[in-house]
Amino acid sequence: MIEIVGLYISRGHNYFGHHGQPPGEEATVEMASVECTAGRGLRGDRFFDYKEDYKGQITFFAWEVYEDLCRQFKIHDKHTGRRSPPKCHHARD
Repeated sequence: MIEIVGLYISRGHNYFGHHGQPPGEEATVEMASVECTAGRGLRGDRFFDYKEDYKGQITFFAWEVYEDLCRQFKIHDKHTGRRSPPKCHHARD
């Protein structure tokens, strides 16, 4: 069984399109739920309806990878405990 324990979106680009410039300051926002729209993306995310036929992806990784990264980079002030998984619904246009 796969359990999704966190979903995050960003409303703006911090690195994409910033070549040779400092990164942006757009926050990454944890969502309790997201609307996944086929061929369009995650509603509210910076890549939603970005370009016609844009082949964007969603990145998933194991909780153990997150914990390992926290250990490697000595990050202790971020959320590391499991919580109830957010709801994800299939939306049709």
